[in-house]
Amino acid sequence: MATLTQLAQHAAAQIGFTPRRWWREMTDPQVLRVEVERRMVGAPPAIAVLRVTIPHPLPAQHKSPARALPTSRPRSITRTTGRTGTRRTTRARKS
Repeated sequence: MATLTQLAQHAAAQIGFTPRRWWREMTDPQVLRVEVERRMVGAPPAIAVLRVTIPHPLPAQHKSPARALPTSRPRSITRTTGRTGTRRTTRARKS
């Protein structure tokens, strides 16, 4: 998830402004208020306050603990011959 700083900078950049300060709204903690400004030569700065919804964090896919294999099932064993990439599954019968 993006940090609040990154979220504020992204919201300001979308409209061509620079973020001045940002804070979480007290009544709704899922809302970030971002005060932005735009300066032009010879003109007073344009200041606006944006309301940005903070996205919910997505469930972590790679952070879940690995599931252990059940101990009641026997594991299959694969034996390889001296050559790489070949498997010996049954013994060759002599005729």
